Amino acid sequence: LTLEAFLEAAKRESPDLALEKANLEAASARASGIRISPPMVGLMQMKENSTSRNGYEISQELPFPTKIAQDKKVRDLEFETQKENNKYQSALILNEARNAYLAFWSTYEKLQIIKDKHHWLKHHVSLTRSATRSDSLAQVHLLEVESDSDLIENEILSTEAELSEKRNSLKIYAPSLDVESILPKEPALPTLEIEKSSRSLVILKEKEVASLEAQESLKKQSYIPDLFLRLRSFEGNEMASANQEIMVRITL
Repeated sequence: LTLEAFLEAAKRESPDLALEKANLEAASARASGIRISPPMVGLMQMKENSTSRNGYEISQELPFPTKIAQDKKVRDLEFETQKENNKYQSALILNEARNAYLAFWSTYEKLQIIKDKHHWLKHHVSLTRSATRSDSLAQVHLLEVESDSDLIENEILSTEAELSEKRNSLKIYAPSLDVESILPKEPALPTLEIEKSSRSLVILKEKEVASLEAQESLKKQSYIPDLFLRLRSFEGNEMASANQEIMVRITL
């Protein structure tokens, strides 16, 4: 499994990246359209003595036009902020995935080196044992080599447990990955994108500031009155003629 293949799998499967995508889509949905209260329609019936009259009512609440425009601006800026945040967070998640792969690869290589060292020590023990039957100094050296071999065996067990942990950590970014059967390949040297990442963070902060300023401006407009329009209409009968009532109300 190469680093590139693992990162492609992470882009497709990472739950964190899926969450960032969902947040972006939600922000896009919130930014669309003009937000005003829906109109209300009602049916009425007026009874008077033995007669009755039917009618209807239509009403609509309209925020002041500048409020509508500012509200749309706030939602658009929130969407732009979410887009920048999506780019920044996605880069962080993929960087974490890259680090997880590098940790897996480095632990795998460490284990191979330790195993090679252990194999060499076992061979050295065999040679030393055949030469120590009559040499007391050689016997002392044999004990030292055997002790070193035992220590290496313990280190192998410890590193194998560490490798298993690093291997399983890859599933955080690519849940469908069959980690038990994969072997890492030495990755190319990563390119440093510190300047690009820093610029992305600066753009994100600028968008956040612009969004907060727009929200503050919208809040300051809360004192501006809203309009409320209502139309009432009753049909006529033999006792009364048809009539309509139009009302325009302004909030204070």
